[in-house]
Amino acid sequence: MPRERFLAKLHAYQTWYAAGGHTRALGMRLFRVLTVTKSVERMRSLLTISAAAPRLASRLGAYWFATSTDISFGDPGRLLGSIWHTAAEPERSVGLLPVIV
Repeated sequence: MPRERFLAKLHAYQTWYAAGGHTRALGMRLFRVLTVTKSVERMRSLLTISAAAPRLASRLGAYWFATSTDISFGDPGRLLGSIWHTAAEPERSVGLLPVIV
C-alpha cells in the first residue's frame, strides 16, 4: 500500500475518533491502531509520515507499529511484549499492556 493511502486510512481513524464513532459503535473511550509491517525500513517510513501529519498530532500515541519478524505465532504472548513503536515515540519500544511494578 502506498504511504499516501496508509496516511489517508489513519486520517479516517482520526476523523472517526473525533466524531465519537468508536464510542457509539463499540462503546470504547479510546482505541489503538496496530500496524504490522514486513520490514524495519517500512515501519520507520510509516512512523515518520505518521509523526509528520498535522491532523494526527493530537493522538500520535494511538498509532502503534511492529514488524512481522517481531511477531511469533508460536508464541502469541509476544504480541503483548515490547515489540511496538508509537508515532509519538518511534525510537522507544513498548508493550501493549502497562508494566505493573
